[in-house]
This record gives sequence, structure tokens and C-alpha cells, in this order.
Amino acid sequence: MKRQELQERVRKVYESFDLGDLSAYRAAFADGIVWHVPGDNPVSGVYRGAEAYFVTMPGRMSPLDDRRSPSARSRSTRATTPPLSPST
Repeated sequence: MKRQELQERVRKVYESFDLGDLSAYRAAFADGIVWHVPGDNPVSGVYRGAEAYFVTMPGRMSPLDDRRSPSARSRSTRATTPPLSPST
């Protein structure tokens, strides 16, 4: 896959998440996804499979969202990535 194609795929994944298009976002991940969250907190651990990544992990994160201030909860966030440097 060419670099430009890969960048476009990644951009579309972030865009689908940002727009709340969870079907498109979820389709970008393999059913056998393995996601590691480092640290020592309620979300830390290894999530194996789509169910763990899309259901279990967000469920553990939701109490953390509830602790944020009301103004922080009302602000929207936008996922962005830095541009990739051209290959040499």
C-alpha cells in the first residue's frame, strides 16, 4: 500500500470517530484486535477482541468521564494526527 493511501485510510478512521460514525470506525478494526492500555488505573489492561475494545474499555472509561468538570464535558474534542514526514 502506498504511503498516500495509508494516510487517507487513517484520516478516514479519525474522521469517522470525530463524526460519530461508529459503524465506519468499527469496520476499520480487525475482530481480533488486541489493545494495550498501560498504567495503573481503571482502564489499564489488555483488551482482546472487538467486544473488549468497543464495549468493555469504554465502559471502564465512562466513570472517568463523569469526574470531569461540566465545562470539560461540554467541549468537543477533535482527534488529529501530525502529518507524516515524507520518506527519503
